[in-house]
Amino acid sequence: TMAKKGRTVKGAKGVMKGGSLGGKMSKATKNAIKHMPKGERAMVLATLKNSTSGMTAWSHKKIMERKGGGGKEDASASAKSSRPAGSQSQNAFALFSKPDQRILIIGDGNFSFAASLVTIFNGKGENITATCYDSKEVLHAKYSDAKVHIKTLLNAGASVHYEIDATRLWAFHGLDAPYDLIVFNFPHVGLGIKDQATNIAANQELVSGFLHSAHKYIHPKGALCVTVKKGEPYDSWRIARLGLAVPGLRLKTAVDFQPSAFPSFAHQRTAGERGVAAEGEKKEEDNGLIGNGAKTFVFSGDAETGDKKDTEKAKAKGKGGPGAKPKASGGVAKRRSGKAERK
Repeated sequence: TMAKKGRTVKGAKGVMKGGSLGGKMSKATKNAIKHMPKGERAMVLATLKNSTSGMTAWSHKKIMERKGGGGKEDASASAKSSRPAGSQSQNAFALFSKPDQRILIIGDGNFSFAASLVTIFNGKGENITATCYDSKEVLHAKYSDAKVHIKTLLNAGASVHYEIDATRLWAFHGLDAPYDLIVFNFPHVGLGIKDQATNIAANQELVSGFLHSAHKYIHPKGALCVTVKKGEPYDSWRIARLGLAVPGLRLKTAVDFQPSAFPSFAHQRTAGERGVAAEGEKKEEDNGLIGNGAKTFVFSGDAETGDKKDTEKAKAKGKGGPGAKPKASGGVAKRRSGKAERK
């Protein structure tokens, strides 16, 4: 965990001295990292340590800001950071570079991903809304470590909600939209469907339902993030196509997801993915499989179109403006309307 003092020092030495980039960093770059605020330094070091391709555009920008915007840039870092924002050499960690982003996390299982963001943000979680599909009782029966992660979130000021259906967010009355990021990591119906074609179709329906439901709640300049494993049957889900089928949504980029960049995160398989219950899974086994290949698809709306629509709505109603909270669409069912837990 980069936020813990002992490991932060060790991580800094590993990256800046013996790591893959240590020998390529200039003295000025090392000095810039050394004098960063603790939280920013931890995030930069975690990015450097976990990136498969070296320095990301975000970490390079932070280093250059600390240098005062001048000085000689490291040749290797400059070349890598000059890639376009959509470069697949970047990883998902860079998406969470701003602690002031308003983040909604869907289907977080044992809440370990949301808890990892609190660690990355130095204990700040007031902008994080974490949800799971299970009821509180079922959740604790499945995941013995959920209680610890929930405590971390509540102590940090985050909000925790149970029984939230990713495909029916309009029924979740605790939404405080718009959000800068809405995240759904490793969606899976978990029905133990053995027929691959049926399994693929069921999971496509889940992801499609989430994208159609969630895109109404992102800021015009915000993003929807869906992370899935590489390989079959996940490649056949065709996540990019599902997103493009949602009016007003476009694929911005697809980046590598590395679980080691998120302290305390443990992917928990949905019961049925391998025919076993989730509580029987181990963090090392699951995260090891993720490490073999996972991708985060980042979708965004047309910012210009979004601003224009919001402005037109505001004029028509005489209130609000760009980024105004969208109202939940109508519906008759109230299943999974959500239950919250607060400190």
